Amino acid sequence: MAIISADALDFWLQQLNPALSVSRTLARLVARSAVAHDTVQLTFAPNRAFRGTRPGQHINLTAEVDGRRVTRCYSVTSLPQRGRRFDLVVKRLTHGRMSSFLTQRLRIGEAVEIGAAFGEMHAAPADPTPRLLLAGGVGITPLLAQIRESAVAGFAAPTALLYWAKRRADLCFAAELEALQRQFPNFSVRFFLTQAEQPQPRISESLLLAQLPDLASRSVFACGPGGFVREAGMAAQSHALRFQSESFEPLRAAAAEGGEVVVRLARRGLDISVPRGRTLLEALEGQGVALRSGCRMGICNTCACSSLGGRTRDLRSQAISSGEPASVRLCVSAAVTDLTLDL
Repeated sequence: MAIISADALDFWLQQLNPALSVSRTLARLVARSAVAHDTVQLTFAPNRAFRGTRPGQHINLTAEVDGRRVTRCYSVTSLPQRGRRFDLVVKRLTHGRMSSFLTQRLRIGEAVEIGAAFGEMHAAPADPTPRLLLAGGVGITPLLAQIRESAVAGFAAPTALLYWAKRRADLCFAAELEALQRQFPNFSVRFFLTQAEQPQPRISESLLLAQLPDLASRSVFACGPGGFVREAGMAAQSHALRFQSESFEPLRAAAAEGGEVVVRLARRGLDISVPRGRTLLEALEGQGVALRSGCRMGICNTCACSSLGGRTRDLRSQAISSGEPASVRLCVSAAVTDLTLDL
């Protein structure tokens, strides 16, 4: 008796509906709309394998772009209550292979592969602890879902959003945020436009203390480019009740850590020289090694592998490993010594 493979069955199912699959979690694009300069909202309808999300979480999207499978991470901005559909906001980057594909080339009705939702930057809407949300550029996206969740609950906690962008045209959902401010006394928003005709100040300790004299009583959540998140941490961490952040840019090792080390890929039998000043993921990709990856900020665990020997630095905490066998996330780790990876 002939047995049809899962791949073959998927092929025929997807002639009926691009999101149908017996083995993969797929989502079909059903709507696209502009929300800011070079930034669009994409609405997807997933198949039954999708397990949903919580506000503030992210999803890895995988698609074939120019003959190559590419995976990137995007934040979900919609609430779980909104049926089985979900929204992502994507900013087109000049050299962004996936962002250009999603914003310009993926057609309505076509499907992409999606992973399980991940991310822990979330505060329960019923928690009365005052909050400060700090957003830089499209770093607003994981915060937006939490703002919407809090709005449904009536903003039990006093919540202030400080949102930086280059120009007014770069702000996502500005009208919605301003409407929420008018509707809820417990919610406030202020925009800072750094390249407007009259540029407004960038994030700093003095600015935060001037804006929020009660900073010591607030939980602070920050998201944006790497430099913005580092400045947010320096400005708020020593004053706030709690500080949690996420960055969507690749990390770099300390400038003082120059030179190269040898990374041995045990399964492939390869020895590769890589600079200490780059993440292992970037360094190995730069040498032509194809690796699984997703968020590139140490959250989704897609790029994690075992280190069999040698020391690494976690670029988020700057902690150096002991050199004993351990799991290492390639996107946020740099080699300190020669290293052997189970790859």
